[in-house]
Amino acid sequence: SGVSFTQAYAAPVCAPSRCTLMTGKHTGHCTVRQNDQTHIRKEEPTVASELSKIGYETALFGKWGLGGAKTDGYPLAKGFDIYYGQVSQSNCHNYYPVLMYNQSNKTYIKENIGASRLTCGFDLE
Repeated sequence: SGVSFTQAYAAPVCAPSRCTLMTGKHTGHCTVRQNDQTHIRKEEPTVASELSKIGYETALFGKWGLGGAKTDGYPLAKGFDIYYGQVSQSNCHNYYPVLMYNQSNKTYIKENIGASRLTCGFDLE
């Protein structure tokens, strides 16, 4: 069993859309209103922080972009128990990322340095 979100409001760019999803706020009330280095404030609750309060274990895998590793907006500081992904918008623009975060640890994927379709194959979009 789980929850399906069937109606939502999103912004036309990445980070503000994730901020609305994570906080439940309209983009006019979100801390993150554009794709930059703005992070969610410490006092701003997220779906994960609210679920954690009532005993749920939470995990996030993938692009975050709402706060770097040493900010109050980092996923582990916002209610997620497990995190593996990217925190920066710019690191997410590469189909073969070189840098990922495993919890709070940077993980470099050396095989992806200089990766391209020639070395890794075509994506199947």
